Amino acid sequence: MLNTRSGALGLVIACALLSMSCISPCYLGLGARNRAPTATPLPTVPPSESAASSFEEKARAFQDSTFRVEFTDQEVTSYLALHLPDSVPLSSPRVAFQPGQFTVEGDLTAPVRGHLVLSGTISVDAGKPQVIFQSARVAGVTLPQALLGSLSDSIAQMILEDAPGVQLEQVELLAGRIVIAGRNSATP
Repeated sequence: MLNTRSGALGLVIACALLSMSCISPCYLGLGARNRAPTATPLPTVPPSESAASSFEEKARAFQDSTFRVEFTDQEVTSYLALHLPDSVPLSSPRVAFQPGQFTVEGDLTAPVRGHLVLSGTISVDAGKPQVIFQSARVAGVTLPQALLGSLSDSIAQMILEDAPGVQLEQVELLAGRIVIAGRNSATP
């Protein structure tokens, strides 16, 4: 198992974990008033062991004093699909990077069932990642902006706790990939 507590790995996993733990319970109280059209699903990226291994190998760079790492959609999707903990009620996760934006998609299995689509942006402010969720839908129900702001704050705090010593210099979202560069002052 990969033992890196880096901003990038934390960010990718935190997006999936926090969206499942916070969004799905909130869905129960929303009712039909926030119904939205169902989003077009992301293209299916079949998970592969080789792509997940590539993700793990690249993520080791976060332990270096300086790093610049590029992950593809397939590497992140494969890692999540094959290593997402059983405690996270998300099946068939997919991650897509577009210029300036990311999307996490999958099927919630508990406490409610429904298709999840979560999109947002990532930037760097004073060496720390800033995750801003722009939209989220569960089973076609759009979640309110106030909830998305709270989720963004929670993710940022989670990443900061999981990545002591990591100072990001750049997070760039491009078509099909994410590039993360920075320093790790915790490296001996």
